[in-house]
Amino acid sequence: MKPIGANIKYRWSDGVGELSAYVSFGDHQDVEDGVDLFGVPDEDIFFYADGEQEMLERYRKSIDDWELIKYTLVYQD
Repeated sequence: MKPIGANIKYRWSDGVGELSAYVSFGDHQDVEDGVDLFGVPDEDIFFYADGEQEMLERYRKSIDDWELIKYTLVYQD
């Protein structure tokens, strides 16, 4: 079973404390629908990635200066 996303804990390099976010491993379905392929609302998505490896690569190459603290993969019910 493939994960549909990841719940992450992160912090901005110039910030204090941990923030929570969701990274979607699905495509944005439709701008009008405002959800990803799995029905997660856009407003709840930090960014889109094509799986765990792309998420980690994006973090490593981040120009946004954020630190990934930990993550948990999310699977569809």
